[in-house]
Amino acid sequence: WLALPLISETYNDQGRKNHDQGELGTAEENYLRAIALNPDNVDAHYNLGNLYEDLQQFDKARTEYLLAVKGDVPEAYNNLARLLIKKKEYPQAVALLNKGLLEAQKQDSFPEVKYNLFKNLGWAKFQQGSDLDTEAEQALKAATGIASNPDVAKYLSNRGSAYCLLAQVLQRQKNPGAIQQWQQCCQLASTLNPDEDTWLNLAHKNLKKAGQSCKKNLGF
Repeated sequence: WLALPLISETYNDQGRKNHDQGELGTAEENYLRAIALNPDNVDAHYNLGNLYEDLQQFDKARTEYLLAVKGDVPEAYNNLARLLIKKKEYPQAVALLNKGLLEAQKQDSFPEVKYNLFKNLGWAKFQQGSDLDTEAEQALKAATGIASNPDVAKYLSNRGSAYCLLAQVLQRQKNPGAIQQWQQCCQLASTLNPDEDTWLNLAHKNLKKAGQSCKKNLGF
């Protein structure tokens, strides 16, 4: 019986490899095996949640993230909160993100984990209305501060997101600094990320309105 958690971890690792290689069916089988052997394997629950999100099975993803949150996985707080933002459940998302940031601090999580928690916290605050713009701006500036570190930037596939959101917050405040953030958004955001694709359109429109074009940095 003592070996079960170890075997569970082996299946979880194999599932992650399958997932990375795009073998989603096999990955799901391995994650489920890992959980069957050790229902408290929070990493397997988190990974399975990620997989279900990739498969657009958001309710299933939510269930797995909830189980991972019980094991205090900061990334699970983040991903569950992002699903709540999409469902316009902003106060619940904010509560999860604040808890996630505490856990990330406690566990000394990777900077990219903290980046996503701050980015989503800023996003949730922004969506709650202009009364929370100052708090949204603070969270997003914390995120862009992390993203501006070249050693962290290479691990961030969504580096543009925080700049695109900060641009929207500053624009709502009629702050002229918004243009600089739209320019960053335009340079760093990717059309392959559905959120960033939407924000890129906003960036193009707002830069055009300001008489500027998107200076896309093709070297990055």
